[in-house]
Amino acid sequence: MAIAPDELDGFLVALADVRTRILPALGSSTLTRALTRAVVELESILPGATAPQLRQSLSSANAAVLVLRSDTTIQADLDVVVLTVEQIEASMHQSIERVPNTLSDRPDQRRRP
Repeated sequence: MAIAPDELDGFLVALADVRTRILPALGSSTLTRALTRAVVELESILPGATAPQLRQSLSSANAAVLVLRSDTTIQADLDVVVLTVEQIEASMHQSIERVPNTLSDRPDQRRRP
């Protein structure tokens, strides 16, 4: 299995949320249907996927997102898809890193006693 079992359930919930809430908001163009197919495939193979299968599925999802990036009206929704795919990729590589989100998260901006 390419994904740690303790992370699998969370990713499946996130993908189901993307499939049922985010993707319908993007419309039904040929390009969005390609992304929907990629997300559905990723969701279906994730539980038992080998690393090569998962890499291929993630690649398909990333390619579909890249094509849609030019439509700035759906950028926020696409960001949710990208974040989900990136987290799965990071988990697959077992290198999830904490990304500083606020100034207080950055070591150079923390208050010193």
